[in-house]
Amino acid sequence: MDREYERRLLRQQNGPVTSPASPLSPRRQVTVVSIQSPSKERTGDRFIPTRAGANWDVNFALIQENNKVNSEVRKGREGGEGKDGVAYTTLLRNELLGTNIDDLRDTQDDRRALSPVHTPNLYHFSPRKNHQREDALSPYSLSPVSAKSQKLLRSPRKAARKISKIPFKVLDAPELQDDFYLNLVDWSSQNVLSVGLGHCVYLWSAYTSQVTRLCDLSLDGDSVTSVSWSER
Repeated sequence: MDREYERRLLRQQNGPVTSPASPLSPRRQVTVVSIQSPSKERTGDRFIPTRAGANWDVNFALIQENNKVNSEVRKGREGGEGKDGVAYTTLLRNELLGTNIDDLRDTQDDRRALSPVHTPNLYHFSPRKNHQREDALSPYSLSPVSAKSQKLLRSPRKAARKISKIPFKVLDAPELQDDFYLNLVDWSSQNVLSVGLGHCVYLWSAYTSQVTRLCDLSLDGDSVTSVSWSER
């Protein structure tokens, strides 16, 4: 057998023959570092909704409603009368829109309770990330609503003011003019009632039931058209 052929056959069986490293040559170590490219955010197609046929007055997408409507129509649209209707509507907003409203105490306007502090985006053009929600339900919770809605339901309600339909006192005002444009009666914070009768202004104290004539404009030929207490 040819020596050259035998050498090639042995090289194929035993692998390539490596020469011993020279003690004088330095050994080089190559470190391979894998660099990951930054992940690109996956976006979707932009959705442009059509407004044709949409009832924007009752749509929950309108979180902040700016148009002024009649109070009776507003109560009917909110799903009930008074605080119960507002609480029900706010609960729906928490569960459907994630507005995270947890308090209904507002003495000025019930519509303010429906306006969240942070308005969430209604349209998302990329897949939502699964972040850990702060108001996530406890695994031992038996409530079907979120933690914010539970706090909303436990929030103290403003006590309804009871107004008696039976008067406890009837005052005689013979010269009181029946005119829509006149303001002839005003009650002060000190529980004193002022009444404009003809040319005079009278004060009635609810504590002592005493009547005092404050002023008389008959000498000047003037009549009382409006009375009001100064806010101090």
